[in-house]
Amino acid sequence: MNKVVASELVGDSWPVAQPGSDPVLYGHVMLEPLGNFEVRSLQTFKLVYTTGRYGIDDTGSIRVVFRAVGDWGSLQTEKPTGYNYVTAHTNTGAHLALEYANYGHPRPWFKSLTARLLGGYLSEGDTITIIFGDTSKGSPGMKMQTICEPGFEFKVLADVCAVGHYSPLPETPHISIVAGEVHEWKAVLPSLRRPGEIFRLGLKAEDKWGNPTDQASGKFSLHSSCAVRGLPEIVDYPLGEKSLILDDLSVDKPGVLRVQVFDDSG
Repeated sequence: MNKVVASELVGDSWPVAQPGSDPVLYGHVMLEPLGNFEVRSLQTFKLVYTTGRYGIDDTGSIRVVFRAVGDWGSLQTEKPTGYNYVTAHTNTGAHLALEYANYGHPRPWFKSLTARLLGGYLSEGDTITIIFGDTSKGSPGMKMQTICEPGFEFKVLADVCAVGHYSPLPETPHISIVAGEVHEWKAVLPSLRRPGEIFRLGLKAEDKWGNPTDQASGKFSLHSSCAVRGLPEIVDYPLGEKSLILDDLSVDKPGVLRVQVFDDSG
């Protein structure tokens, strides 16, 4: 299943006038590594853009854009030992100017990093390499956001003719940002139900940032303050699940219901 939301579903708006109708002419991009990365971990990614048939004119650029919502911080080029340090170079030695802006592109891609050619050009097959979280000079890396996101995109646009119109490349490299280890357990009941009305009990484990995590498992005993139809005494929480739901529960008499959940250690 594709984890990236389709462009037409998120309000993307691209220029009608473009140098060519085939997006392949603008080049292609690769990102490594790919896969799952834990929230708030520190990572390094290498993005390689290879020019297409048009190359890139002097003062032309590529732009890597990110969704507006996210707490991973701002990319920066001034502090090599700081978080989110980013560098870029070409295979030809042509000079690049890097500029990051939190509001550098239309919604929903507000966050943008622009790599602009200054005093040179690129021909077909030349490359621009961008290192996000470059640790070569002491940076701890690129800080991942605290929000789980199965399709965190590095969306690449190209202004190959240096006219200020950015066209999206066909590929959209993306990674998955996943929950961390178990920090706390939570049991969830509805606030109000009538006697005899069906309800459910939910059990979940969360990481330190409040994300439901699939790194949890165990056997739990359930103790209720009053008789609950359908409530088991013991439940097994399977590894790899983000929650456990106990359905079709009910209480015959009015009162305050509390359910306590105990692991093997009590």
